[in-house]
Order: sequence, then structure tokens, then C-alpha cells
Amino acid sequence: MHQTWSSIYMISISYSRITAVILIFLIGSSHSVLAFETEQSEVLNIDGLKLDDGMIIAHITLPERIQTSIRPITVGLFVHDVSCSDAPLIGWGQMIPDPDSHVGISLYGHIPLGLTSGNITVQAATNMNDKFPTLCSPYISPPKPLEYAVSSKEPAEIDSWYNSHTIETKSKPQYIIEDIIVSSDYMWVSPGSLIKPEVVVKNQGEDDTSPIPVQVDAYLGERLLTPNEAQISPLMNGEKKTFTLSYSIPSDMDYGTYDLTMVLDPNLLTGKGDAYSSGGKISLSTPDDDSFIGCAACWAAAHNN
Repeated sequence: MHQTWSSIYMISISYSRITAVILIFLIGSSHSVLAFETEQSEVLNIDGLKLDDGMIIAHITLPERIQTSIRPITVGLFVHDVSCSDAPLIGWGQMIPDPDSHVGISLYGHIPLGLTSGNITVQAATNMNDKFPTLCSPYISPPKPLEYAVSSKEPAEIDSWYNSHTIETKSKPQYIIEDIIVSSDYMWVSPGSLIKPEVVVKNQGEDDTSPIPVQVDAYLGERLLTPNEAQISPLMNGEKKTFTLSYSIPSDMDYGTYDLTMVLDPNLLTGKGDAYSSGGKISLSTPDDDSFIGCAACWAAAHNN
């Protein structure tokens, strides 16, 4: 009997060791897969980058061999930064994947406030799905420099630029923003918080049968906000709807009072890009913010900006 129990004990020890080896192998394999998935790959390419009256136009392509997807792929264009998480957003858009050809999209944006050196380095990023990317995303492009001789645009100038680049055509939808409604709750907000403006949109052109929603950009002053829910469903001819959208305010924005500007179809995909700069003012500060205590100049700068 003693010998039998000893044999059983030795067998159990052997199984335990085998199980431990298998677990170690599986854990190591999972870490290898995780490391592979999080490693960045330069699969995007900025094959066209230029300035047009102070606005940046970048043409971005995906590789010829990509996986098919039923969902659009969202691509962001960022200022190349030491920290990928702090890279300012310049523009973004969506494309339909096509494994049989090079897929590309032209993104329009403008030079962020505070860049006065005369050159800028930009970089594109995507998650290869419809989730909004950051420059920390797994798929990026090589950084590409661009020299410029003009500063960033004021909100009224953004409006004027889109008006001058409107493509008047009867064969496409023509969207306009009729109104922007901002809740009084956003009269005082903190950098890094979320705002949810309502936008009234009408299609004055033909029926929009595109599978891709219409993009809506939002600016506070000269800074493009990070989209959370920033697309509207396509509208038929003459149809008008009110949409509630949401955007994150960059956490590094300075305190002050800013005009809210919204740009419908900023990449001019529908043939009618439309900017609306009468969305009211949003103040980035709070009455009980400790950083203003004892600093009259801070309050003056915030309210007079």
C-alpha cells in the first residue's frame, strides 16, 4: 500500500510540473502576442503635404495589402511631439478600406496656435478601425516636415477659407449649419473636460447615400477639439435635423474665453464644406479654481481673452 501511494504521489508531482511548464509557455506566448500587438508599425504614408492659404492639406494612403473591413477606418493627423499622447490634433477623417487598391484620404487642418518657428512636423496615425486614434496608436506614418510662412487662422478666417473652397455642384449633397446651441453649463469648464454642443444641420443638395457619416469638426479659438461623437447621419434633400455631438477639450489649453467654431464636412467630401462661428463663447476656468486665488492678473487674462 505504501508503495502504491508513493507511485500516485510521484505521478501527481509529474503532472504538476508538466502543467506548470504549459502555463509558463502560455503566459510567455501571451506576452509575446501583446508585445507584438502594441508595437507600432509605419504602415501609413503621407505622400502629399502642402499649404493652401495657411491651411494644411495632407494626402494619406494605406498600404495596398490591408485587411478588409465593413467599417470605415479613422485616420488622424497630428503634430509630431516628443510624447505621443500630447501631440496636438490637426485633422481627421475616415476612409473605406479596399484591399485591391491603395486607399487614400485628403485631410484638411490648420496650424495650431503658438507654432512660430516657420516649420512643423506632422504624423498620421490609425487603429485600422473606426475608433478614434492618437499618435500612440499601433499604426503610424513616418514624420514629415512642412515649412510655412503664415501663422494659424482666426475662427473667422477658418470660416472664410471653407467658403472660398466650397465646390458648388448639383450632383452632390450640400450641407449647411443653421445654428449651434451651447448649454449654459459650459460657460465655465475646465481643460480636459467634455462639451456637448447641439448643431442644426440641413442638406440643401441632393440625397446623401454615402455609407460614411458626415464629419463635424469643432474648434475653441484656434485649437481643434478631440472628437468623441463628431459625426452626423447622412441627410436626404431638404432634410434638417438637430444633432448632439461631443468633444474633449485638450488638457493643455490655456485658461481664457474662446469662440466655438464648428466645421461641417471639413475634408470637402460632400462638395459643400461649411463653417459656422457663432456658437457662443466657452470659458476655460472655474470660479473656485485655486490657481486664480490671489492672482488678479490671471482673472483679468481669463476674462479679457
